[in-house]
Amino acid sequence: MNLGELVAEQWLARRLQIGLNWDSGVTTREQRRDLIRRAILLQGLANERAGFRRGYPETWAQLFERVFRQPLTITEQTTDAV
Repeated sequence: MNLGELVAEQWLARRLQIGLNWDSGVTTREQRRDLIRRAILLQGLANERAGFRRGYPETWAQLFERVFRQPLTITEQTTDAV
């Protein structure tokens, strides 16, 4: 993880009013990602505008995907047994 990713996570946590203990180092990127994902979904913000990116509106779901490089909602892929 680079510094830019950490800054983005901190910004998201502040905007979502999530209390994360950044100084203790007890959370992993995966734990922070899951907490941020849960906050966005529980607050019903997925399709709400989070801000603008390069002059275009960006939803919370798009912002989450950009920061964490995975979709906000994870769908289980099922395969049909033959």
